[in-house]
Amino acid sequence: MLEHKSGTKFDKFVFPPDKNIKYAGWFKLLQGDGSLVEVKENDVSFKLIPNNGGGWNVDGRGRNAYGTFTLSGTVDAEYNIELYKHFNTR
Repeated sequence: MLEHKSGTKFDKFVFPPDKNIKYAGWFKLLQGDGSLVEVKENDVSFKLIPNNGGGWNVDGRGRNAYGTFTLSGTVDAEYNIELYKHFNTR
């Protein structure tokens, strides 16, 4: 689940947005020993492109401790978002 929190009032928010969505945040990664590591993400930006299923395709990019990545996925008509991060091999 992606939850966006902002100090911005949403009375002027239009969905889908007409420009790139930008965020910085973090996720927790479960380690083999059961501990959680927080991984920060920076400069994440994506746009939503209408698709034939009544939802939107996600196209974007970002970076974190593991490197830069491209971002793809979908948002369905009920606003459920599924994101995939694609890292280049080194």
